[in-house]
Amino acid sequence: MDHPCKAIQELIPLYLKYEISQESRQIVEEHISECEECSRFLDECDPDTCELSPWEERLTKAATIEGPVKRQKSNLVYYITTIILMAAVIGIISYQMGLKHRTDLISAKDAYGALESKGLELSQKFESSDPDLAIAGVLPIVYQVADSKDSILIYVFDSVGERRGVNENIGTIGPLVYRPARNLLLAYQITIPETREEYESIKPALETRLEKYNNTVLVDLNQGQTVVLAGDSDNWQGEITISYYQYWYMNEKDVTCLDSYAWEKGFLRYTGTDPELANFSYEVSPNVGGWGRSGNITSYHGREIKFNEEGHGAFIPDIYHIRMRWNSQEEEFDLTVR
Repeated sequence: MDHPCKAIQELIPLYLKYEISQESRQIVEEHISECEECSRFLDECDPDTCELSPWEERLTKAATIEGPVKRQKSNLVYYITTIILMAAVIGIISYQMGLKHRTDLISAKDAYGALESKGLELSQKFESSDPDLAIAGVLPIVYQVADSKDSILIYVFDSVGERRGVNENIGTIGPLVYRPARNLLLAYQITIPETREEYESIKPALETRLEKYNNTVLVDLNQGQTVVLAGDSDNWQGEITISYYQYWYMNEKDVTCLDSYAWEKGFLRYTGTDPELANFSYEVSPNVGGWGRSGNITSYHGREIKFNEEGHGAFIPDIYHIRMRWNSQEEEFDLTVR
């Protein structure tokens, strides 16, 4: 083995978090395939709780390693050089992935500009003084949504960690759709009409505004992504769209943390010829993460199931296995990334 175990063990937490280059991953994998000690270290390492020491501390430790590494000067020089190069590589990769220090914050002005650029016209801002709108002592900056009575509340926190730590149960403020964005918490406040007729008249415009709001916050402000999974069988077709982000940041203790969120919507639709579906049930199983589900209720005249889920987005499936049962028949198929 050409690389000292200490160097490999320093890189293993980053290996588990996919924060090193492919070449470095290959070095780690080749080493642990031959080294029982590092293989065991890999098995026992939890990437969610493993604290990463500052690079300066690692370099200091590297210079005082005792034992075989100390006796092999060439290996020690190689180790220190590798660590320095890894720091540079990780710096580049971290920028691309969204890994920032705790000072990497965004402002209400950033959110305003992103929403406006996506066609959601907003009025001038004002800072609310209503204590009922406060979350953890933070009052929102409020923008009125043009051509409606709706508004967008933007709460600005001092860090991503502080925003993650607040109680996001703000349902008492009114009908809200809230979305996190780094150190911001945005809430779209809907003004509900007094009659159903009025609601039906504004529903198309409201849905368009909410779609722009959701996509802007999840994809643009959070530098997120959208994946579509689709598939079909003889009598069924399905599609699931997942908008998500995964944002790595450094907390106040200089520990790397993951902030993630996902919004999943989709459908399973019967395309066969049976006039009615009896003894109906379905199962949806992701290969990793995601929302598994099952049930026996359909909508849209008994021929469709719709999904709309959101929550933690650390693991995004690339396959959903579908099992449908109806009228003494059964079909299975997969939804895959398109």
